Amino acid sequence: MKIFKICITCGIWLLSACSSYADDGHWQWKLEIEKTIGHADNSVQNMEIGSYWNKNYREAVFSVSNLISNGWSSEGFDADLYNSILLEVWRNTKHVRVLDDHLIRLAAMKWRINLKNKCFDSGVDLNIARKYFMEMISSNENILKNSAITGLGMIGEKNDVDTLIAILIDNQDSFIGKTALNSLLLIGDKYMLESLRASLNQLSNKSIKNKIQQEISYNRVYENECSN
Repeated sequence: MKIFKICITCGIWLLSACSSYADDGHWQWKLEIEKTIGHADNSVQNMEIGSYWNKNYREAVFSVSNLISNGWSSEGFDADLYNSILLEVWRNTKHVRVLDDHLIRLAAMKWRINLKNKCFDSGVDLNIARKYFMEMISSNENILKNSAITGLGMIGEKNDVDTLIAILIDNQDSFIGKTALNSLLLIGDKYMLESLRASLNQLSNKSIKNKIQQEISYNRVYENECSN
């Protein structure tokens, strides 16, 4: 009875996404994400959304966002079901309170982009994703900035490279700059490398410059994973 009460909130919103997979009992992650969202939602009921300073709040939202990430490598992974659940998390049409948290929404969006990058037709709208990431980069919460900067690298188009280079230069002495560099390195194309090379004259941080020089020295072969 206790487990039922905990899960009832998230069970309703997952029903429509998972109904076509009702006979698939092999993927434990599906059950874990439902239960985890229920626990997290109960934990934040008396807290303001975005209370990252609160240890209990952080633990609640991290439990969901981390499990979203872990779903990709979980045993019995089902891309269609994974994408459906992440879309429900993003839309939150059932108004589950914890799913209004931006760290969770960022995780859902980023991993749908990852599906697309791995040649799965996730239906993710990159323009909507980019706009959302830019909004979160302007946030006062570093934890959201960090996640959103990584998201831009996962999109990885020319405009995203330009934005990340600017973030890198302006924040080269902070962890934000390091995140921007790591995000750039997610982008496997020549334009990214040429942009990094061109940025060297505008950088003074020796650690950042050394890492860039090391990266651009590697021989790379660029292939479109989804071309076949």
